[in-house]
Amino acid sequence: MAKAGTPRIAVLGAGPIGLEAALYARALDYPVTVFERGRIGEHLQRWGHVKMFSPFGMNTTSLGRSAIQLDDADHEFPAET
Repeated sequence: MAKAGTPRIAVLGAGPIGLEAALYARALDYPVTVFERGRIGEHLQRWGHVKMFSPFGMNTTSLGRSAIQLDDADHEFPAET
Protein backbone atom coordinates (compact mmCIF):
# COMPACT_ATOMS: atom_id res chain seq x y z
CA MET A 1 0.00 0.00 0.00
CA ALA A 2 1.43 3.39 -1.00
CA LYS A 3 2.17 5.97 1.67
CA ALA A 4 0.33 9.28 1.60
CA GLY A 5 2.53 12.36 1.52
CA THR A 6 5.07 14.04 -0.68
CA PRO A 7 6.24 11.83 -3.55
CA ARG A 8 9.96 11.28 -3.96
CA ILE A 9 11.44 11.61 -7.44
CA ALA A 10 14.19 9.36 -8.84
CA VAL A 11 15.89 10.51 -12.04
CA LEU A 12 17.86 7.90 -13.95
CA GLY A 13 20.72 9.52 -15.78
CA ALA A 14 22.59 12.78 -15.29
CA GLY A 15 22.52 13.87 -18.89
CA PRO A 16 20.89 17.12 -20.05
CA ILE A 17 17.32 15.82 -19.82
CA GLY A 18 17.86 14.09 -16.47
CA LEU A 19 19.40 17.22 -14.97
CA GLU A 20 16.58 19.40 -16.33
CA ALA A 21 14.02 16.99 -14.83
CA ALA A 22 15.78 17.09 -11.46
CA LEU A 23 15.90 20.90 -11.51
CA TYR A 24 12.18 21.05 -12.29
CA ALA A 25 11.37 18.62 -9.45
CA ARG A 26 13.45 20.73 -7.05
CA ALA A 27 11.69 23.90 -8.25
CA LEU A 28 8.41 22.21 -7.28
CA ASP A 29 9.88 21.34 -3.84
CA TYR A 30 9.94 17.59 -4.45
CA PRO A 31 12.77 15.57 -2.94
CA VAL A 32 14.80 14.29 -5.89
CA THR A 33 17.76 11.94 -6.29
CA VAL A 34 19.71 11.61 -9.55
CA PHE A 35 21.27 8.23 -10.28
CA GLU A 36 24.13 8.09 -12.78
CA ARG A 37 26.47 5.18 -13.45
CA GLY A 38 29.21 7.37 -14.94
CA ARG A 39 30.14 11.02 -14.69
CA ILE A 40 27.62 13.83 -15.01
CA GLY A 41 26.98 14.30 -18.72
CA GLU A 42 29.07 11.20 -19.49
CA HIS A 43 27.84 10.73 -23.06
CA LEU A 44 28.11 14.44 -23.86
CA GLN A 45 31.71 14.38 -22.68
CA ARG A 46 32.46 11.26 -24.74
CA TRP A 47 30.63 12.40 -27.87
CA GLY A 48 31.32 16.14 -27.62
CA HIS A 49 32.89 16.17 -31.06
CA VAL A 50 29.55 15.24 -32.68
CA LYS A 51 27.40 18.17 -33.79
CA MET A 52 23.90 18.18 -32.31
CA PHE A 53 20.99 17.92 -34.73
CA SER A 54 18.94 20.64 -33.04
CA PRO A 55 19.83 24.14 -31.84
CA PHE A 56 21.03 24.61 -28.28
CA GLY A 57 17.87 26.47 -27.29
CA MET A 58 15.72 23.46 -28.16
CA ASN A 59 17.70 21.27 -25.75
CA THR A 60 17.58 23.50 -22.67
CA THR A 61 15.07 25.38 -20.56
CA SER A 62 15.24 28.76 -18.91
CA LEU A 63 15.37 26.92 -15.56
CA GLY A 64 18.48 25.02 -16.62
CA ARG A 65 20.20 28.07 -18.07
CA SER A 66 19.41 30.05 -14.89
CA ALA A 67 20.94 27.31 -12.73
CA ILE A 68 24.14 27.40 -14.79
CA GLN A 69 24.34 31.19 -14.58
CA LEU A 70 23.83 31.10 -10.80
CA ASP A 71 26.87 28.85 -10.59
CA ASP A 72 28.92 30.79 -13.16
CA ALA A 73 27.66 34.27 -14.02
CA ASP A 74 30.23 34.60 -16.83
CA HIS A 75 29.24 31.38 -18.59
CA GLU A 76 28.67 31.85 -22.32
CA PHE A 77 26.10 29.60 -23.94
CA PRO A 78 26.36 28.34 -27.52
CA ALA A 79 24.54 30.24 -30.24
CA GLU A 80 20.83 29.45 -30.60
CA THR A 81 21.21 28.40 -34.23
